Parts: sequence; structure tokens; C-alpha cells
Amino acid sequence: MAPSLSLASEIGFKAPDDVGLPGRRVGGGTRGPACLQGRLPQLVALSPSNNVGYTSEAFPRFFWYMPTTKTKTAEFTLYSVGAQRQRKDVIYRATFGTSGTPGIASLKLPSGTTMPALEKGQYYTWTVSVICDSEDRERDIRVSGWVRYMPPEGDLADQLAAASESDRLKLYAENGYWFDLVAALAKMRADNPRDEAIAEQWSDLLRSQGLSRLANQRIISCCDSTQARRQSAGARN
Repeated sequence: MAPSLSLASEIGFKAPDDVGLPGRRVGGGTRGPACLQGRLPQLVALSPSNNVGYTSEAFPRFFWYMPTTKTKTAEFTLYSVGAQRQRKDVIYRATFGTSGTPGIASLKLPSGTTMPALEKGQYYTWTVSVICDSEDRERDIRVSGWVRYMPPEGDLADQLAAASESDRLKLYAENGYWFDLVAALAKMRADNPRDEAIAEQWSDLLRSQGLSRLANQRIISCCDSTQARRQSAGARN
């Protein structure tokens, strides 16, 4: 069991200095209204408010809210981007079944496959699509965000290596490592569902980025390599 964070201060996420990039954190509404259902009938990317966050991992984990849905299939895609940060090539694509159960879903990029590691300093854009009609992909409900691979170096790398679990969360937050921060807190929350301090940290983080309505959603098992059909580098757009 992870230690309680009851003595830790509120985590204040500091967005990277990168200029905010265009993204779509929320999908749903009038497009394909019968496809998404439930009390929160929207697909939501767990991205910071400026749509871009750092990761310290070459194969990071991505998170989103999956609503109640009648469809059976969804898709995750990671793209490389060009010099003007326009979408370029598909780096990884995975399709996976949906259970219809709402909650916070995630997918970790697989290592040890034909999937290439992210390149240091590079930006990538990622999307999640709920496939409402496989015969008409224009009806997909889609969200998108950005990730930049920035392996920690120097003092930050030393501090992270020596930090306690709660101090590591603060270091991630203070240095823009959104993907590491969300992954660490999500795991702690899933492992300790009754720990009020961890729940409060999770809620505070989401609230700070305009995602407070997701704070009480449970974390669901979904979408990793054993549950997905994959295409890696060289896949079609």
C-alpha cells in the first residue's frame, strides 16, 4: 500500500513554458448523440489546460475519460509532427473494445515491439476516437492533446532519483511533467481507493486544469497491449 499523502501540500501543476497548442479535450455533444450516453456523455482527454505536457518516459501512459457508450470499438493514435507542428505520420495506432462502463481509461505505449521510442525533445500529438459508425468514420467522437518527451537531466534527475513518493509528485508538477504526475497519482488512487488524502490530491489536480467533473470517476481497466489490436510505425493516416 502506498503511504498516505495526508501531510502533503496541494499539488500545483505548472504548465511547461511551451506556448499552448491547439487541442480538443472534450468530444461529444450534438455529433452522434446516441453513441455516448450516461450522466456525462462526453469523451474527455486528461490533458492540461494548455493541451501540452511533458513526459519523462519514452513509452508514456495516456489517460482519458471514457463515457457510457453503445459502440463496441475505440481507437488511440499517436502522430509525429512536422516543423510547423502539423500532424505528420502515424507512430502508433491501437483499436480496442469498449465495455460500456464509464471511467478513467488509459493506454501505455508498448516497448519491445516495432513501436519506436519517443525522441528526446520532440512533440507528438495523440488522439482517442470512439467509433460510432465503422462505415462512416466522420462520425467518430474524437479528443486530442500533445506530449513532449523530455527525459530529466542534471539536478532534476538527481532530485527525482532521491525523492520520496510525495516529493516526486511535487517535482513532476513543478516542472511540467503532466503525464508522469497523472500516471503516478492514478496508480496511487487505484491501489488505495479509500485513502482520502490521495483522492483529494487527484481532485485538486483535475480541478486546477478545469477537469473537476472527472474527479470522482473511477479508474477502469482498459486498452493496454493485451487488449488492443495494434499498428505501429508506418501505419496509414
